[in-house]
Amino acid sequence: MFRFDLDTSALGASMDRLKGELPAASREAVLLTAEESLTRVSQPLYWRNGTGKAARSFRVVLLGTYSSRVTSSSPVAGYLNDGTRAHAIMPKRKKFLRFVQNGSVRFARRVWHPGTKALNYESAEQRAGQKDIETFGDAALQRAVARSGL
Repeated sequence: MFRFDLDTSALGASMDRLKGELPAASREAVLLTAEESLTRVSQPLYWRNGTGKAARSFRVVLLGTYSSRVTSSSPVAGYLNDGTRAHAIMPKRKKFLRFVQNGSVRFARRVWHPGTKALNYESAEQRAGQKDIETFGDAALQRAVARSGL
């Protein structure tokens, strides 16, 4: 008579260690993804011919253990993402608008803004971030498996 026994105690211990490693690995992947997106959205790729103020307004906000958001405190960032229609600009507190055109100071009661083309950086970053979370998640899982001894 032959008998074959499989001792799974070492495997069980490694699985318990892996279970302990997974939350930290998941948080790491979420944070790395948000930081990568913040780096991209702060670069001139999206903000051609701008002052850079909108790009500097973005921050990473942690929403929960495994959730984050890249957000802007600037209302201009929303206008740049969605675009604007042509519209008149009029002074709010004064009688005239003052601006510099071709090196000389000009005044006007109203000016016509031609509108802005939508940059759609939000959807582009959502797509790029989805790829990043998979990449960073896979790498974090591999590190967690290695630390657990599996």
